[in-house]
Amino acid sequence: MFTTYVIEGEWDNAKECLTKLDEPCEAITIVDPRDGYGDTALHAAAKQGHVHIVKELISLLKVRQEIQELQTIEDIAAFGSTINLGVTEEVVRKKAKYMVEQYEKLLTIILEVQNTQGSTAVHIAAFNGNLDIVKELVPLTRKEGLEIQDAAGYTPLLVAVDEGYIDIVKELLPVMRQGGLELKTAKYDNNALHLAVMNGRMNIAREVMPFMRKKALEEKDGAGYTALGRALDVCKDEDVMEIAKYMAENNTKVFGIQVPQSNWIPVVKALDRSKWDLCHRLYSLTPLEYLMPERGRSGANLNLNCFRAKQLDIVISPTGDAWPPIMELARMRSGFLSGTQLGFWQRLIYNRLRIEPANLSTLHTCINIPQQEDNRDNQIDLIRSVTTLYKKLVHRLFTLLGVIHLREMKWIHTRSIEILCCISEMLKKEPPTSAQLNIVRKSMFKAVEHGNVEFVTHICEAHPSLAKSYDEEGKNIFQFAVECRQHKIYSLIYGISEEDQRLNGLRWINYPENILHLAGKLSPLSRFNRIRGAALQMQRELQWFKEVEDITPLQMRELPNSDGMTPHELFTKNHEALKKEAEDSMKGTATSCTVVGALIVTMMFAAAFTVPGGNDGSTCVPVFLTEKLFLVFIISDTLSLVSSTTSVILFLGILTSRYAEDDFLKHLPTKMMLGLSTLFISIATMMIAFSSALVIMLDKQYSWAVIPSIFATSIPVISFIWLQFPLLVEIIWSTYGPGIFDKKLKKGKPWIKL
Repeated sequence: MFTTYVIEGEWDNAKECLTKLDEPCEAITIVDPRDGYGDTALHAAAKQGHVHIVKELISLLKVRQEIQELQTIEDIAAFGSTINLGVTEEVVRKKAKYMVEQYEKLLTIILEVQNTQGSTAVHIAAFNGNLDIVKELVPLTRKEGLEIQDAAGYTPLLVAVDEGYIDIVKELLPVMRQGGLELKTAKYDNNALHLAVMNGRMNIAREVMPFMRKKALEEKDGAGYTALGRALDVCKDEDVMEIAKYMAENNTKVFGIQVPQSNWIPVVKALDRSKWDLCHRLYSLTPLEYLMPERGRSGANLNLNCFRAKQLDIVISPTGDAWPPIMELARMRSGFLSGTQLGFWQRLIYNRLRIEPANLSTLHTCINIPQQEDNRDNQIDLIRSVTTLYKKLVHRLFTLLGVIHLREMKWIHTRSIEILCCISEMLKKEPPTSAQLNIVRKSMFKAVEHGNVEFVTHICEAHPSLAKSYDEEGKNIFQFAVECRQHKIYSLIYGISEEDQRLNGLRWINYPENILHLAGKLSPLSRFNRIRGAALQMQRELQWFKEVEDITPLQMRELPNSDGMTPHELFTKNHEALKKEAEDSMKGTATSCTVVGALIVTMMFAAAFTVPGGNDGSTCVPVFLTEKLFLVFIISDTLSLVSSTTSVILFLGILTSRYAEDDFLKHLPTKMMLGLSTLFISIATMMIAFSSALVIMLDKQYSWAVIPSIFATSIPVISFIWLQFPLLVEIIWSTYGPGIFDKKLKKGKPWIKL
């Protein structure tokens, strides 16, 4: 009944039960067999949260201790006075002190009794979050008692951390031994810091860290995570940084411990979820030694991801095993000016922008995050507010004009060139090993594949022998550029001497195949996607073939390859399907435009004889002949009739063309260009004629309808411009423009000697 009364919180009844016992204190340690947990009365009181009963039970134990201590002292004193065996007073005192210590130990042992789950009363109080009971029990419990682990390996501290009771954690931390603070759970091998981080309880982690040894910050849980590594997965970026800053002040080795699964150090692990801000801040705390080649691939992977995301303010020296990121830099065409298309105004703004160069004299660049300080001065706050508003307005204006985007673009281009220059300098100063040189060679051919001109020129100038290197199939950079249809790379051939150009034309690839055979192959699909329509694609292929043919010696232009095909025969075979598609495309466009042109011819011819207002019945002279707008009507009608007739004739010429290969180079594009131009003129003049006729008839009575009507008539013209004008411009530029090959390099000094 005693335990029942304790569970129910009825101390008076429980106390009455004790008076009936010979040894009342023994009731405290008796195990209640009914619940199967093996709880004592102290366990039961702690579990139910009865603080007053816990106090009474502790008082009862203290009374028993005092009685036993007094009894012991009296017995020893009597023993020392009744027997004369040379027992001194000092021996009696030592004996008394020993007995008192044993009784105190007995008290703490009673407090440390474990139930069947291995829990002490402190465990139970910590689990229930009862701070008052913990405060009663902890002062009387030995430090060893606070390190007792239950069946799951939890100490009272681990229980409190796991349940999130920060007040109990604060109560336990100062009184525990260092070893007890770092005990781990049985199943997952978590210490107190691991548990706090895993459960996202940063307030508790903040309390636990100062009490741990610096070496213990490196401890891993059962899955192999340090506290920092686990925080990257489960905590907010701000919490990760708080933990990281503490680690940086106390044990920087944590930054070099790999995170499981990814096997990257924390700064690289932050990139898994594209947390670039966190990566920047972790990078500023990570010792550079952990990013060096001798410590693994983390530095190389960091560089690789920075190149991919164009986050070029983190730069690590590209030495040793860190070479592979050069491959990513090689394929990052948009990271350089040559891979970016800018309009006239965009290029004008781009050239006016100034980007501060980065300091690459050191091996890395750290990012400092300044701390903001509060300032309560009203005047300063007002000035800051006005300044901030002005900056926001300017920023929005620049964003609208595209200046911000262009600045970001130029910043990336500048940093890319700086990194490339750094790599080039290292190639000049430190001769690479054969393995490293092989990676650089592969990177250069990757740059050729993606049209990265700056990469090719910098690397070849730094190590000229690479300009004469070959890929796995025996092609040099110019031959590979022809195969990949990278005109900017191929244009570099005009920057070498004529003798070197001749040698490139003479050189075999896989005997007896030469560079002109490569031009006879079909262009990669990725290059076709950038050209509008099959006809212009066919034209571009012919332009490539003719351009390469110019540097190919006469004696090699008709040499067959291993399949017995000359370059021209190979071109015809490979482009047969494209030629048919281009023919169908041209015929389809010509047919549609012929129908439109014929309709305009019909309407304009009829309009010439049915003038606005009709004719005078007696003289047959147009009624509005004296109106100035009537002259506009007649001129517009005539121009529309003539231009539409011309366009029909031109489009009929396209439909009846023989569609030979060479026709796609200039003949057919010229006809299409003139046909579209005259059709555009006919549509525009037709709308002018219609508008002038409308104004003549409605000018007096319905003048309000003139402007809306004219606006409505402009819709067909705008639609044609929107849909067909870009095609017209592209045809003109592709056929009569400067061309895709930059032959201005012929005028300058050769950029390299092969």
